Amino acid sequence: MSTTTHTVRDLDGRRVLVTGAGRGTGAAIAARLREAGATVLATARTPPGAVDDGFVTADLTTTSGVDLVVASVHQRLGTPDALVHTLGGSRAPAGGFTALTDEHWCDELALNLLAAVRLDTPELTLIETYLDAHARADVAAATAAFSPTGVVTDDGHTHRGREQISSWLEQTTTDYTYTAATTTSPVRRGEQWTVTRHLEGDFPGGVVDLDYAFTIAEEQITALIIRPV
Repeated sequence: MSTTTHTVRDLDGRRVLVTGAGRGTGAAIAARLREAGATVLATARTPPGAVDDGFVTADLTTTSGVDLVVASVHQRLGTPDALVHTLGGSRAPAGGFTALTDEHWCDELALNLLAAVRLDTPELTLIETYLDAHARADVAAATAAFSPTGVVTDDGHTHRGREQISSWLEQTTTDYTYTAATTTSPVRRGEQWTVTRHLEGDFPGGVVDLDYAFTIAEEQITALIIRPV
């Protein structure tokens, strides 16, 4: 009896970054994603032999390595649909926690925690920068967070390009007085980062919870959709 395996290409058009993909589990995941149709950028400190455009050699335990991978993602993938983070492990000596120095702890955190955090930091920092500038009524700084062709959709109206976005920001920061507080951490859904804000002020209704859905490319906001929760 023979067995035939059919590969289902249900990830056509999807873009995925896989870390720790030089060998082992990470390399296997990258290969399987490619078989399913995804465009994959794999990364690791040690390349798996011949290197092509689908692999970038980088040490994600360093900030320079993270910067290299982020730049490569922008150049080769655009905004990824998924990040599969398989990088991890331990290089600590035997002997339990009493045998570990501060340097050992820092190495373990850099390998198992900071690499993942730093990969998302550029986009999360941009969101925080925009929200802070908007809250301070700093129209210039808030506008600068958008790409030249950025689009904002708010209250049923669409504002295209920095000039229209700047006018929208001027209006929203002068028509009403209000306070805004972020009530959720940013959550990624597909190509969007969504954060919820609670607003109280002298606008109609006085209180509202809004979702801010950001689309980001090349460290600029390309689209922002604001809608009631």
